[in-house]
Amino acid sequence: MPVPLGSPGNDRDWRRFVAFSFAASDVLIEVDGIGVVTFVTGATEELVGLRADAIPGKRLLDLVSRQDRQALAEALGTVKPGHRMNPLPVGFVLAGALVHMSGFKLPQDPGHAYLTAARVMIPSARHAGVARDERTGLLCCEDFTRLVEDQIRLIQDSGQEAALTLMRLEGLDQLRQRIGDAELANLMHELGRVLQAYSLGGDSAGQLDDDKYGVVFTPGTGVAELMGRLRGLLSDVDPTGQAGLVEETVALHGPVLGHQDAAQAIRYAVNRFIDADAREFDIRSLEDGIQQRLQETVGRIGALRRIIAEDAFTLAFQPIVELQTRAVHHYEALTRFEGGASPFEMITFAEQVGIIEDFDLAVVRRVLATLRAHADRPEPLSIAVNLSARSLEGDLFVAALRALLATEPALRRRLLFEITGSYKAKDLRQTDAVIQALRTDGHLVCLDDFGAGGASFDYLQALHLDFVKLDGAYVRKMLQNRRDAQIMRGMAALCHSLKIDTIGEFVETEDQATRLCRLGVRLAQGWLFAKPGPIPQSGNAEDGAPAPAVRSVQWADDQTRWD
Repeated sequence: MPVPLGSPGNDRDWRRFVAFSFAASDVLIEVDGIGVVTFVTGATEELVGLRADAIPGKRLLDLVSRQDRQALAEALGTVKPGHRMNPLPVGFVLAGALVHMSGFKLPQDPGHAYLTAARVMIPSARHAGVARDERTGLLCCEDFTRLVEDQIRLIQDSGQEAALTLMRLEGLDQLRQRIGDAELANLMHELGRVLQAYSLGGDSAGQLDDDKYGVVFTPGTGVAELMGRLRGLLSDVDPTGQAGLVEETVALHGPVLGHQDAAQAIRYAVNRFIDADAREFDIRSLEDGIQQRLQETVGRIGALRRIIAEDAFTLAFQPIVELQTRAVHHYEALTRFEGGASPFEMITFAEQVGIIEDFDLAVVRRVLATLRAHADRPEPLSIAVNLSARSLEGDLFVAALRALLATEPALRRRLLFEITGSYKAKDLRQTDAVIQALRTDGHLVCLDDFGAGGASFDYLQALHLDFVKLDGAYVRKMLQNRRDAQIMRGMAALCHSLKIDTIGEFVETEDQATRLCRLGVRLAQGWLFAKPGPIPQSGNAEDGAPAPAVRSVQWADDQTRWD
């Protein structure tokens, strides 16, 4: 029986070598140039499902799970003599065990590969039921981003090194026309297989968009070799060379990238890469490179954390009024930052880097304090707080929010929530469960910016709400554009049929207010009534001003015409 890694020089060195091998693994395997096992030792019955003496002579690929065979064959075929094969998650068929398999080829014996298999204590992405792209088999965007965040933490803790490469396939639509859907499907399958084989752990590659990919690998793997393999695949199916790959690589280690900030900075960079098109975003330069962008992002994360910790923001309040009477129904709390920083950009950034939950809780605390301060008003005061749909996806956030609200039971009916549409919820059923818990607790819930961003019609299908705020872009254009007017009519009618109250925003003229009334919209918000500011002492929209005169308007019916 062959001896792995050559014969021992002396008995003590040999025992030491064997001890080191088993300290890092559970099974040692040697395979020849055609993949047949020539030697094996270790816990084979437990992991492989066979006694050690029954395994030599069998093909290694026949022993592993079908879904892992291609990735293992690719890894064995690409490792060079004198180099190590990256750890790869592999399942054995008979025992059902999952291992991390690594290996090495000796320069003086390039025809054989010497492999180690160690139990996987934490399931890898390959076997964890994550979402995958059907064409490539790669992780879908959100699961890939989460994987990168987790790997950064492991890399930081273990002192290892790794890198992230983002790449774009240029000319995908034209390539599809030249080679056809069937050939393109084969290309995508092969591309996914190669990315997985080169990636850290064998499954650290993701399909970020239709033509965008990401892969994490150890520096020894070599991005040049990876890109060469991928460009070779393109050349095989498209000799014209018109389709191409561009990439940028950034290290996931070093003093700049530390702990939670590093993971959030990577998430932000990946999200920006996905959202930008070819005209806005040149992946080959990324201005001064991804690394500089990450440094800037870490700085922004720190600044936003300080704002949250120190309550270094203010709130302005804009009234939402009954259209027929102009009486204030409630106020919306709007965030303002020092230096005039855009609230939309700050909040969107907080969503992208994963700290929106802390900010949302800070705003809720401030609004509860405002409600307490106005507890002696002769007329009830109600305030709506914006909550990101992303925050509602976090179990810890929901628990913290409900614990905070439980301290102020008397204020429940006076605190409303608006679910913003800047982030598209991934699991609407879970989001609705959170919304119903808030409604059961006594809070009214509104969907913000319906018709724009993530707040699309599938939200109305899945979420049970009290109010829907119709996107202001339609309100502004409905008097000049028949198409926008008809869309507004349809949205208002749909909400009415679902017994959901509607709010028109960005109302600036009396003609807009009249048209909204005709469409059946009950509430409105905009500069026609008041700009955002302090809460007035009276019930009027503007402090000290008489209530606006009530115009005589007709509520909508099915016969109302656009005119």
